[in-house]
This record gives sequence, structure tokens and C-alpha cells, in this order.
Amino acid sequence: MSPDFRLLLARVEQARGPDEELDRALSVAIQDDGHRRGHTPSGERIRPYTGSLDATLELMQQVLPRWAVEACRYGHAGRARATIWPEGLRPEISHDGSAATLPLAVLAAVLKSRIAESSRSGARPPIVKRDNIVYAWPSSHALRPGA
Repeated sequence: MSPDFRLLLARVEQARGPDEELDRALSVAIQDDGHRRGHTPSGERIRPYTGSLDATLELMQQVLPRWAVEACRYGHAGRARATIWPEGLRPEISHDGSAATLPLAVLAAVLKSRIAESSRSGARPPIVKRDNIVYAWPSSHALRPGA
């Protein structure tokens, strides 16, 4: 059964801070593993994605290698915003997230990327040409002419 990234996105966007149950749901959905409460299949503790920017960035690099991120806080309400994109392709392909904290905003952007990827399943990935390099998304690999 495929994870419901849209439901997780709604939970991330509504969260106000660290949430252990949401960390577990994210770990199961994004890493596609069914593990016992609080631990990964290898026995490691579930990382605090909703409360740690470091853990969130590590997760992003696992599921979206060679993607870049830009995150900041804005406005009087203190909301956070994050934009992620494959290195070298901004703004052709990017995903924005907004939430209460920086880790949650990055998670929202990652989930939006996963939603976009799953909506394309079975479809041919978009091709972007830039500087004589062809990029096929969602892969982060570049094909150089003659390589």
C-alpha cells in the first residue's frame, strides 16, 4: 500500500513543533519500511525529523540526493518557508513548503516533491535542457552529450 503523502503533508503543515507520532509516520512513509514503534528495521531509533533541522536535511539527502535547499523564517507570525530543487535546475523544478518551523517547512517541501513524483508514476519524467546538459527529473543525474 502506497503512503498517503497528501495526508502527511496536511499534518506537517498543521504541526506547531516536534511530534514523535508524526516522526514515525514520516519515517514509515518516506523510507517505505514497516518497523516497530520507535525503531527502524535495523534497530536504530527514529530520527526527530519534526524537531531537528539536521535530521530533516539528512532525510532529504537520503530521498532526494543532490537536491539543494533554501529555508528561512518570515512574517510576524514567525512561519518558516523552504524551497528545494535539484542542484543546477532552479527554478525549472522546485517545491516550496511552509510550516511553523524550519524542519517542518523542509519536510513539507520534500513531501510535495514525493507527491509530484508519485503523480507522475508511469508517466515519462520531464526533460530539462540547460547549458548543453540534459536532466531527466526526478533523477538527479545529468547526461552530457557524448558521455
